[in-house]
Amino acid sequence: MKTLPLIGANLKGFMRNWKNVSVLVLFPLALIFLIFLSFNSEGLRKIDIGYSIGEQTLSQEDFENAIGSFARLTKYSDIQQCISALESYDEYVCINIRGSGPYTLDVMYDNTREPVIWEIIERIKQAVRNIQRQHSKALAADFLTRFKTTLSGLDDYKKNLDVTSKQISSYNSEVGRSITTLQDARQELLDSLTMMDNDVKEGKLAIYDARNAKNQELSSARTYLYYADSALSSHGEAIEPWYVSNTKNYLDEIRNELDDLDQNVDAELNDASNRLNEYEQASFEGRQYAYDINNGISRLRQVRIELNNYRDSLVTAQEELTGIQQEFSDLTELDAETLVNPVVIHNIPAYIPESKEDLEDVSAEDVARGLNFISLQTIFPTILIMISLFLSLLIGSFVTLNEINGKAHERVRLVKNIFFPEFLATYLSALFIVSVPVFLVLLIGDFLFRLGLLAHILFIGFMLFLLITNYILVGLLLAYLLRKESLTLTISTFLLVLLLFFTGFLLPLERMRSIAAAVAGLNPATLTLAAFKQVTFYGANLSVVGSTLVVLVLEAIILLIIVLFVKFIRE
Repeated sequence: MKTLPLIGANLKGFMRNWKNVSVLVLFPLALIFLIFLSFNSEGLRKIDIGYSIGEQTLSQEDFENAIGSFARLTKYSDIQQCISALESYDEYVCINIRGSGPYTLDVMYDNTREPVIWEIIERIKQAVRNIQRQHSKALAADFLTRFKTTLSGLDDYKKNLDVTSKQISSYNSEVGRSITTLQDARQELLDSLTMMDNDVKEGKLAIYDARNAKNQELSSARTYLYYADSALSSHGEAIEPWYVSNTKNYLDEIRNELDDLDQNVDAELNDASNRLNEYEQASFEGRQYAYDINNGISRLRQVRIELNNYRDSLVTAQEELTGIQQEFSDLTELDAETLVNPVVIHNIPAYIPESKEDLEDVSAEDVARGLNFISLQTIFPTILIMISLFLSLLIGSFVTLNEINGKAHERVRLVKNIFFPEFLATYLSALFIVSVPVFLVLLIGDFLFRLGLLAHILFIGFMLFLLITNYILVGLLLAYLLRKESLTLTISTFLLVLLLFFTGFLLPLERMRSIAAAVAGLNPATLTLAAFKQVTFYGANLSVVGSTLVVLVLEAIILLIIVLFVKFIRE
C-alpha cells in the first residue's frame, strides 16, 4: 500500500511541471507526428540529374523515357558544366553518354549525399538495365528472324545440293558411257589398222613379185629379140634386103614397145608403192590417234573419280546441313526475351500485405506506390523501437532524478521498509508516463500504415513492456549511480548514441565484427525489433518468438538486480 501513494506523488510532481510534460511527452509526440507527415507515400521524389550525350550514341528519347520517370533531367553541352552544377548541389548525378557501338554511361554522383544517393544509383542501374534489355531484345528478335530465314534457306540449299548431286550422277553415267564408246571405237580402229597393215604388207609383196615377174618377162623378150636380130644379121645375105629392113624395123618397134611397157609398169608399180606408203603413214597416224583416245579414256576415268568424290562431298554436306538444322531447331522455338535473358531473377519480397483490389486493374504507378508503402510499413517498427528506447531511458532517468533530488525524498526515507516500494513506485511512474506516448505512436502507426497491430495487441504490448522495462531500468541505474541531472543527461545522450549503433539502426549487424555483432544481438532493442517484425509481418506465434521473450525477461531481471544493488549501495 506504500507504493500507490508514491506513484501518485511522482505523477503529480511530473504533471505539475509543464516543462516536463512538454519536453518528455508533448514534444516527442509532435516530433513523431512531423516525422510521419514527412513520409512521402509516393516514394523518392524526383531528383535533379544532368546528362551530356553525343550525336552518334544512345537515343536521347530512350534515355529520357527511362530516367525521366524518377528524375528532372537537364541536358548539358559539356559534362564539365554538369559536374560544376553537381558541386554546387544543383544536381545529384551527372551522366556522360558516349560510344557508338557498345554505349558507355559514366555516372558521376555526389557521394556526400548519402544514403539517398545509393537509391538514386540503384534506380539509374535499373533504368539502364531496362534500356539494355530493350536493345538486346530488339537485336535478339532481329537475329532470330534472320536465323529462321537462314534455316529456311538451308532447305532450299539442300534441295539445290540434291539436284546438283543427281546431275553429277547423271554426268557420271554419261562419262561412263562415253568411256565405253571410246573404248569400243579405239578397239575397232586398232582392228581396222591391223587389217590395213596386213593389206599394205600384202600389197608391197605383190608389187615386189610383179616387178620381178615384169623384169623376168622383159629380160626373156629382149633375149628373144637379140636372138632374132643375130639370126637376121647372119642370114641377111640370103634374104631379101627389103625384108631384112622391114624385119629390123619391126624388131626395133617391139624393142621400143617393151621399153615403154617397162617404163609404164614401173610407173604403175611405183605409184602403187607410194599409195601403200601413204596407207602405212595413215596407219601410223591412226595408231597415234588410238593412243590419244586411250589417254582421253584415262582422263575421263579420272574425271569420273573426281565426280564421285564431289558427289560424296555433296552428300556429306547435305548430312551436315541436316545435323545443323536438327541442332539449332530448338533455337528457332525461343523468343527474344528467353534468348537475351536465359536466367531471369524475380525479386519477390516475403512480406506482401493483402490487397482487396483486383490485380488486373492495378497500374504500374499503383505497384510502385504499393512497394513504397511496404517499405514505410517495414520502417515503422524501427521508429517505434527507437522512440521507446529514447523515452524509456530519458523518462526513467528523469523521474528517478526528480524523486532523488526532491524535497520529500529525505522524509520518505524515514519511513520503515520503504526501499523497495520507493523503487517500484519510481519504476511504475516512469512506465506509465512512457506507455502513453508509445501507445499513441502505436495507434498512429496502425492507422497510417495499416499494419493490423491491434490484432496482436496483447503479444505486442508484452514485448514493448519488456523493452520499456529494460531501458527504464537502465535510466534508473544511471540516475541512482550519478544522481546529478547534468551529468546524467550527458551520459544518457552518449549512451543513446552508442545504442543507436549497437541496435543495428545505423550500422547493420552484418557489418560488425563477430564479437560486436554478438553483443549487439543481445541488445533488448535488437531482440524486440526482430520479434516485433516477426509477429507483425508474418504472424509469428509464441513458439517462434518465445526464446526472444525469455531473453528479454532474463535481461530485465539482471538489470533489476543491478539497479536494486546500486540503489542500496548509494543510499
